[in-house]
Amino acid sequence: MTSLSYVVSLLPADLVRDLRLASHGYHVFPQGPYFAPRADGRYLRLPPEPAARRAEIAKFSALDAAAYDRYEAHLAGIGAILGPMLAEIPPRLGSRRPPDLWRQGLLSPTSASPSVFDDSLAPAGQHVMSMFTQWVPHGYADKPDDAALAAYADRVIARVEAVAPGFTDSILHRQVIGSHQMQEEYGLVGGNIFHGELSLGQMFHGRPAAGYADLRTPVRGLYQAGSATHGGGGVTGIPGRNVVRQIMADRRAARWRRRERA
Repeated sequence: MTSLSYVVSLLPADLVRDLRLASHGYHVFPQGPYFAPRADGRYLRLPPEPAARRAEIAKFSALDAAAYDRYEAHLAGIGAILGPMLAEIPPRLGSRRPPDLWRQGLLSPTSASPSVFDDSLAPAGQHVMSMFTQWVPHGYADKPDDAALAAYADRVIARVEAVAPGFTDSILHRQVIGSHQMQEEYGLVGGNIFHGELSLGQMFHGRPAAGYADLRTPVRGLYQAGSATHGGGGVTGIPGRNVVRQIMADRRAARWRRRERA
């Protein structure tokens, strides 16, 4: 496990089963409930129970609380459409192949304390806390500024101190990993943990770039998979499964072509 380990997300149950991940120690500790404290003493907590969640939201806005169920239903409707697309191999935009033509028509810091669940990560009575933030100047990746990065980390800790007095004094050691280290040591271009933004222009057939979303490359027999391809970012296992499906489909097509020539 690296210092950049974050959370597992959207890892399909069938992949967990097929890879026998449980036999290798895979276990999910669900996050939650969501908790966002404010410097004025108020906080927003989102428990799983709908009524309790509405009551929490109502502390800030009665209108938002009244609309929350409709909002959840709206998101569920979007998810019902987009969710199955995770398992699809996107078409290559610009392709004139009939199957691809048909498919082109379908269309503040976050912190966690893992030692709460695994006390082997820290000595007794102590804890490890991971703090993940976005964003920093894009130039940090190519031209690191250690002083500016340290000052940025100080500001992040100060934000937590504002809602959890004493937090700063409780820190015994800290490791600050900026975008330059992420790029040079972990191979994350630009220091982006998702290998590309999770924006509409860089998802589905735009991931990793238009014309390359079907996992093939200009080099025959060379395919791509990983967080930068459809199904990423995050830890989902979906890019690996999709690329295997693409390779198998291409091999079947090649066998048929050989039979036709024979």
